[in-house]
Amino acid sequence: MDYLSCTEPISLKTLLTQRVTDVINNEPIPNIRNNIRRALGHLRFPACVNVYKELERVPLLFKDNVFEEFQAVIKQRLLSVLSIGPVNEPIAHIIFQRAKKRKNGGEKQICEGSFFEHYKHTIDKLVTMGLINILLACYENCYFQICFNGFERQMTELDHIFVSCAKSFLLLQIEEIKQVTSRLAEDTIELHVVPMKYTAQFPFSHLLHRWCQKQLVDQIVNNPKIIALDETIKMEEKKTEEIKTEDKSQSIAKAGDKSTKAVQSAKIFFIE
Repeated sequence: MDYLSCTEPISLKTLLTQRVTDVINNEPIPNIRNNIRRALGHLRFPACVNVYKELERVPLLFKDNVFEEFQAVIKQRLLSVLSIGPVNEPIAHIIFQRAKKRKNGGEKQICEGSFFEHYKHTIDKLVTMGLINILLACYENCYFQICFNGFERQMTELDHIFVSCAKSFLLLQIEEIKQVTSRLAEDTIELHVVPMKYTAQFPFSHLLHRWCQKQLVDQIVNNPKIIALDETIKMEEKKTEEIKTEDKSQSIAKAGDKSTKAVQSAKIFFIE
């Protein structure tokens, strides 16, 4: 009955070895739209963000072909975050680990519904977990909120900058999905606070500032003239230390001579 209830035929080998990244690679991008809405529902936004507007706006970006470049980068980052750690295990193995954890927790009914229902639920949950981490990074300091607002049937310059920054794995780092088995087993509603230090007026402004600062520091540190100057300063400091040590040794020697003469004078005085 499980097999008959499956919407598409699937081989046993595929069933046992398939990872969530395999599913994402075979899925059309618009199918991620529902997972995006679920992921948004798990975010706790600051008061300045209109949550209802975001719930309407963001899924539309996966419906319109104008934003294919944005859709592609989200899929790319999703595949990346789902390729790291326990979440990259075969889906069947993850389901087994989830059932095992529930059994160890004392639950008697650990597998309600069909296996394929669990299979689909696990895929949806893992994809949503990945999108939560991506959205947390994108919404930090309202980076994402200031882009893709016009819907002028074309991407603006800010939109292109956002996409270019989001493509960079060095600039935008997405946190690894943690506690996969526990989160699947608990089936509780999670809320993740969106980081908010300031309201940005430019996409990823703080990250770009740090990147530019690092490039500047690297250029200064690796500049041959700076390196030569640094070596000269070190040599001068070494010479200064040597002179100070020598002067100190001479002072100690002079003080010792004075003490010796004083002792000799005292001895002569007492002899007389």
